[in-house]
Amino acid sequence: MLKTLFKDSIIYGIANVLQKLVPFLVIPIITHYLGSKALKIYDVSFVYAYLFSWLIILGQDNAASILYFSSKDRFDKPQVLEHGLAIQLGFLCLATIIFLPLKNFIADALFRADREIEPYWLKALLIIPGHIVLNYSLNMMIWKKMKNSYLFLCLLQVLLTLGGVSVVVVMMNGDINRLFLVLIASTTISAIAGLLMQSKTFLSRRITLNKVLLKKLVWIGIPFALTSFFHQILPSIDRYFLLQYHYAGELPQYILAVKLGGMLGVGVSAFVLAFTPYSMNKINEVGGEKEISALFQLVSVTAMITVPVLLLFKDLLIDFFADPSYQASARLLPLFFFAWVFDLFYYFSVLSIYKSQKSYFVLFLFILGVVLISGFNALLIPIYGIYGAAFSFCIVKVILFFVPLLWLRKYFRISIQAYGFLGFLALAIFCSYLVYRLEMYQYLVVLAIVLITFLFYLNKLLRTHRNVLAL
Repeated sequence: MLKTLFKDSIIYGIANVLQKLVPFLVIPIITHYLGSKALKIYDVSFVYAYLFSWLIILGQDNAASILYFSSKDRFDKPQVLEHGLAIQLGFLCLATIIFLPLKNFIADALFRADREIEPYWLKALLIIPGHIVLNYSLNMMIWKKMKNSYLFLCLLQVLLTLGGVSVVVVMMNGDINRLFLVLIASTTISAIAGLLMQSKTFLSRRITLNKVLLKKLVWIGIPFALTSFFHQILPSIDRYFLLQYHYAGELPQYILAVKLGGMLGVGVSAFVLAFTPYSMNKINEVGGEKEISALFQLVSVTAMITVPVLLLFKDLLIDFFADPSYQASARLLPLFFFAWVFDLFYYFSVLSIYKSQKSYFVLFLFILGVVLISGFNALLIPIYGIYGAAFSFCIVKVILFFVPLLWLRKYFRISIQAYGFLGFLALAIFCSYLVYRLEMYQYLVVLAIVLITFLFYLNKLLRTHRNVLAL
């Protein structure tokens, strides 16, 4: 079981990493050739552009997938795909009509504390049409099991973006305006390519309107749209508070730490792609709680010990993606690494929501997260600056793991083995502190002792759960 799960994680992870390489690998080009101010403008502009896109998508990724695979409704599958895309493009047109008269008012509300971002954010919004179509094309390829096409399209976007940015910024000494044009163009071209690769769905048949299907897609999609929107606000709202409290100068340091912490986020996404279908099959089986609990105990201690190991390379990461002046970014890394570790744990605790079929709880959970992170940011940023924002993000991720774990445990109980879980968490936090206090050779000795302890504990877990996990 474990071999299959982690093998699938690697396969899904390759495509997932390719898709997420675009904004990640653009960072060193920006920091080395355009400077810290350009990094701030780039990150904030596109973070809020993509945030708006989740509302415009209107939850059709989820709604279309539900009806595409539904054995109950039995809608024509190509028609589901057509209507899902049509809803997104129609809502995009409607949103554009509403937005244009209000664009200056909205931009002023978001960027009153840093006016130089405002015009770039308005330009970044041009990426939304291509992003919507590209995202939907990739999802359709997953649903139709077009693995080669999916990998090709992800790779195409990476090559167009990195190649274009390298030529325009590095070779032609282009400025941030040229950077934005390349990012928008590469996404749009990839989106068009994705549609052409789906030509059998959209061009080889007459498109007919199915009002029942259209209505069902919209009503299924709206709750997912709200959930996705609040989910995306969580890692985005910190920029707003940092700007409001006049930390624009330190924002590039914070942004770099966020992006580097996102390396673990990529790994989490890869694991979740394989874990989701596996867990959905297990939650209704006899012994499912015991098996997933055993898997959680293995995954949790491994993920926590990964943090102090990754911190060994903090200086190399800073040198590659920026320069030694970004030392504040290095000091923020443990908070973001631990935040993504608890984001991984969340996918285990959220199984209780799926088992209880209380789908509204997910929306409530993310609204709660937005309220909490806003409160923590308002409280901590004035005192601790960018460190307060990072701590707010981390503590909210911890809360979002524990709330469903404890609140809905009567539906699906995950056993975390509290002593082992909290013990290794404390050990990982302590080691993450020592990496900034000890000389490298001293830290390596401490880390070696910790890793030996971890291996003994892991071996004990594997022997204990050998029958449960079918090792």
